[in-house]
Amino acid sequence: NDLTPEDPALFAAAQTLLRWRGEGSTGWSYAWRIPLWARVHDGEFAYRQVDQLLRRKTLSNLFDLCGPFQIDGNFGVTAAIAEMLIQSTPEEISLLPALPSSWPEGSVRGLRARGGFEVDLAWHKGKLATATIARMSRTCAERLAGFVATVRDLVAGAPVKHMDETGFRIGGKTQWLHVASTALLTFYRVCAKRGGLLAGVVGIVVHDHWKPYYTMQGVVHALCNAHHLRELKALVEIEKEDWARKMQQLLRRACHAANLARERGIPLKPPLIACFERRYDTIVAEGLDFHGAQAPLACAASKSGRKRRGRAPRRTGHNLLSRFAIRKADTLRFLHDPSVPFTNNEAERDGRMMKLRQKISGGFRSMEGAVDFAIIRSFVSTARKQGWNLIDALSSDPENLAKSLRIA
Repeated sequence: NDLTPEDPALFAAAQTLLRWRGEGSTGWSYAWRIPLWARVHDGEFAYRQVDQLLRRKTLSNLFDLCGPFQIDGNFGVTAAIAEMLIQSTPEEISLLPALPSSWPEGSVRGLRARGGFEVDLAWHKGKLATATIARMSRTCAERLAGFVATVRDLVAGAPVKHMDETGFRIGGKTQWLHVASTALLTFYRVCAKRGGLLAGVVGIVVHDHWKPYYTMQGVVHALCNAHHLRELKALVEIEKEDWARKMQQLLRRACHAANLARERGIPLKPPLIACFERRYDTIVAEGLDFHGAQAPLACAASKSGRKRRGRAPRRTGHNLLSRFAIRKADTLRFLHDPSVPFTNNEAERDGRMMKLRQKISGGFRSMEGAVDFAIIRSFVSTARKQGWNLIDALSSDPENLAKSLRIA
């Protein structure tokens, strides 16, 4: 590690010594010469030594030739080629320090650097294109795994939690990232299937009416009314359905009343809740009457030309009305329980950073990398919500931090 370009005289002396030693010898000698030339950043001479080894000292079965066989050349030259692509000291990692012109493009994964780091890199036209220090993330994730497991249990057992899911590209395939969070905790989980829901959940789950959430046992549901307002807006502006405008107004007024009561620390008065519910029922009935009077939609024929089986198709507004009718208690739960929010924005916000990460990088190369990222991001998001200094938190004992978590 003392031989660096920062000491030009010593660097030049090492190059002169290597030239005196000449070239051409046994396989194990090539395995010594190549990394030494790589260390003095002469990729062209190092490559010439690699070429000579393969041409003169390698059998057709790729065994190194020295007498009958010598494994030193095989093992050593593999390490020597790695030395041409990456060099490291305890203080720094140097990428492509001795890249020859004969290798204008390429990529390599899993090279090890001092400090236990694992490096992936790619180059184009002789220049570094991308590089990832993988082991740094893995080491951090392993260290934080116990903390995140505690967060997972706390979120699952919280009285009210928010849940959402989004597509995640991993290894060129669509996988799923599930978010479960509260105002003070965030837990991310990567799953191959969208329907792989978090186990052991109790209490109230706020979500966007994705049907698999209704398969969860032992929980109470609350629906995101921000989603409802967006759907109603489309019905008002595009389909011109008047009941949708009335439902918009009702939900907004109910939200305003619930927010005022929450700010004052008092529950909504039962007569006011009953008034909202009566108006809700009236609007739903009006909407169902409207759609009942519409001409039925034509059934699309199957590829074979036969009539499709199953329920007759319904308009978008009719489907939303059916949800309002069937899931009335879940839609209006925020009126009865001050701890239940009007929207699922908590989970939506927590998922936004993960989508941004995907837009920047395009996805993950492996499931292991995605899982590591989810663990680290769970810690970072939770630390931010807890009001911790992130640098101090990352350098602290995760076990002690887990004991100090606030849940309310």
